[in-house]
Amino acid sequence: MVLASFAACAALFLIEGVSLMKQKMWKETITLSCIVGLSFMLIVLFAYGLPSPLKILHGWLRPIGESILNF
Repeated sequence: MVLASFAACAALFLIEGVSLMKQKMWKETITLSCIVGLSFMLIVLFAYGLPSPLKILHGWLRPIGESILNF
């Protein structure tokens, strides 16, 4: 799964990133590389058992919500 995700991310960057670099659109190239890098990082972390960001936020914010709403 991780290898397939890496191949997909690399292909996306090669298809889009190279054309952006040729057009000298540096801000867009950096944005694309950050988004692709973050998505690949999340895929790898989920493959190794990291809970989703929503579960983490739920765990952090639930005590606050319970104290305010008195559940």
